[in-house]
Amino acid sequence: LVERPVQARDTHSSTQVGAMRVLVVGASGLLGRSICSVFNAAGHEVTGTALSRVKGGLVKLDVTKPDEVKGVLAASKPEIVIYAVKERVADSEEALPADKCEAALASMAAQAAAAGAWVLYISSDDVFSGGKAGCFKPEDPPCPGGSEGALKVRLEAALAKATQGDCAVLRVPPLYGPLTKVGESRITMLAKLVFPRIKMGAKVDDWQRRFPTHTMDVASVCLCLAEGRSKNAATVRGTWHYSADTPLTDLQVVIIIADILQVDLNPGGKAALEADKGDWTRPQEVGLDTTSLTALCKDLGLEAPVGTPVDLGLAKVLTALIPAAAMKKNPSQIQTVASDRSTGDDPESDSDVVEIDTGSGKVRTSRKAANIMNEANNLMNDGKVEEALKKMREMVLEDPSLEVMDQDADRKCIEFVASMIRSKQVDAAEKVLTAYYAKKEAKVGPDSQGLLALIEAHVFLYKTKEDWPSMAEWAGKHLAFMRKFKGEGTLEVAVSLGNYALAIAPSGKLEEAEKCFNEALEIQQDKLGKESEHVAQTLHNLALLFRNSMQFSKAEEPYERSRQIWRKKESWGLLAVSCKDSAIMYDMAGNQDKAIAMLDKATHAIERLPDEIHGQVADQLGIAELRNRFLAGGCAAGIGEGDKKGK
Repeated sequence: LVERPVQARDTHSSTQVGAMRVLVVGASGLLGRSICSVFNAAGHEVTGTALSRVKGGLVKLDVTKPDEVKGVLAASKPEIVIYAVKERVADSEEALPADKCEAALASMAAQAAAAGAWVLYISSDDVFSGGKAGCFKPEDPPCPGGSEGALKVRLEAALAKATQGDCAVLRVPPLYGPLTKVGESRITMLAKLVFPRIKMGAKVDDWQRRFPTHTMDVASVCLCLAEGRSKNAATVRGTWHYSADTPLTDLQVVIIIADILQVDLNPGGKAALEADKGDWTRPQEVGLDTTSLTALCKDLGLEAPVGTPVDLGLAKVLTALIPAAAMKKNPSQIQTVASDRSTGDDPESDSDVVEIDTGSGKVRTSRKAANIMNEANNLMNDGKVEEALKKMREMVLEDPSLEVMDQDADRKCIEFVASMIRSKQVDAAEKVLTAYYAKKEAKVGPDSQGLLALIEAHVFLYKTKEDWPSMAEWAGKHLAFMRKFKGEGTLEVAVSLGNYALAIAPSGKLEEAEKCFNEALEIQQDKLGKESEHVAQTLHNLALLFRNSMQFSKAEEPYERSRQIWRKKESWGLLAVSCKDSAIMYDMAGNQDKAIAMLDKATHAIERLPDEIHGQVADQLGIAELRNRFLAGGCAAGIGEGDKKGK
């Protein structure tokens, strides 16, 4: 995949605030790690705390002990405190007993406020129990349906009391994100139903709908609120909601995961899993209205992040844990059309007011406009781009307030092209993208910033086709645009430099590729630190450049540095890949002893992954096959193209 930068500055306008001191409480957790990553990438001074998983520079803190809290606050002197502790998760090492949660948050908030810090507490949609037509707004009174929701309500109240209301609460739905284990997220835990083997006959809830949301998106919202607070303190206080837009049942999530992991859910023509009604004591759907957050960001000159599509987000986090898992295609768009009409006996009318899920937000419009939008989506899914765009224009004429949907056509086209690529329809994808780009360029001009996402889609397309001259052309254009619109020395430019280097290396432009990788490294180390996983990835790609050009002595150092970072970050899957690639290099150099030793290290890294996927990952990386080849006298002649490409 074409690498994307950490999404931090992308969520902002060009007006930035100075570096802030930020304390993230619960930084070892699923969300806490993403918050630290985004704030670090944005150039802020971050201190993270953990209760038991204290590693990677985190500070030990038991929030139930006021003296420890006082010490951490005195040492870090935060301007912003983000409280991301998971209060009640049975299998979490960081979980707190319910009777201590309220006192702990109140004490932390009071001490932080007294020291001049502003507190942002991460709450959840559990404070609502459903029963409302439409999404819940922040001002709607809480109506928890269980003990966890009731606890969240008490904690929100305790925070407000301790800070005299000068604080913020961000409510979010169930989250998923970069993982240390599959069971770390309520969403990704569902992967255990199909991997490493299908649990045949298992009943899976196909009734209750949730809104799986990526932790990096939530972290970017936290960044917006924190930097907004720095710009206008009086405005940024209160409660806000953030959520992805697509409601999914557990079964629908499992289908997406199975698609990512290429698992057949109908072996022998028989369904492997059974749809179930689930827990009827819980609400069928709790949606969070994000309108006030969007308005706040707009007022502050900021831009709320666009939600990560669930299939793409899950593919990335699962692939990081299970290295050879491959994305295959996007799931069908799930559209929700809910009428305001209270009875179902009257015939439908074109003038009925309905709510539609646009994929980037929920809006209300006429049934006629909604139907036109669905026709446009269907045409886009069939690859009929020109007809789809005509329908989009027809929709805007029907309801001018939906002009944003016409602007959203770029995203839909890119998602459609990506799904075609993953389903091996690469030539067809190229035709669609070429036709769409020509029309877009004619509309906005050849130098418009609005072409950036489409240019990036071309880079991805030609990398998949291994059409290196075409990839180089588009990657070069992308780099020029990034330098112009994002500025020199930015993370976006670093990513673009890496992609350009990958594109030009196969044509023999080795010195230029090396220069690009080194420039990218300089930027990433300056912005993210020398031990960032992005730095490790660029080092790995630089090592591959040297290895594939037979410069083995130059490849050793970047390989070793990348392995050190991944070992420290406990990214065992990526460490295994690096060790395997290093083993191939040593075999190419005629050093079978080192090659075997590196395969042993790859095996050791794989053993640090969850037990149930050891064999699967070893098979995907071809460890046993490589070992046999090495022992038989080397495998340099048998290296596949996949071992020659950058990550």
